[in-house]
Amino acid sequence: MRLEQENDDLAHELVTSKIALRTDLDQVRRRVLTHNALCSPCGKLKLSVCVCVCVCVCQAEDKADVLNKELLSTKQRLVETEEEKRCQEEETAQLKEVFRRELEKAELEIKKTTAIITEYKQVER
Repeated sequence: MRLEQENDDLAHELVTSKIALRTDLDQVRRRVLTHNALCSPCGKLKLSVCVCVCVCVCQAEDKADVLNKELLSTKQRLVETEEEKRCQEEETAQLKEVFRRELEKAELEIKKTTAIITEYKQVER
């Protein structure tokens, strides 16, 4: 249950991060389009905004990759934990059956012993 919650949280964080990344990228594109200007002295296109944006986008993509890896890892742990739980449930069911059979044997033995004792007491009288 805890792993499922962690898995959901990571998935939500990944989606939120991607949405924020897309929003930031769209804003930057708008800024770049509106701020594209030529440098007065040399006449070349100013790229200072683009460099800053590339760094931010790369950092956001790196974070998205890390979150995606964490999500995959958590999913794998969830699968492994569910398999372990299933095995333990099977083992528990088998043990219950063994104990039930042993209890029945013990109860039968008690009945036989009680019958023998009762019969012995009647013979003595």
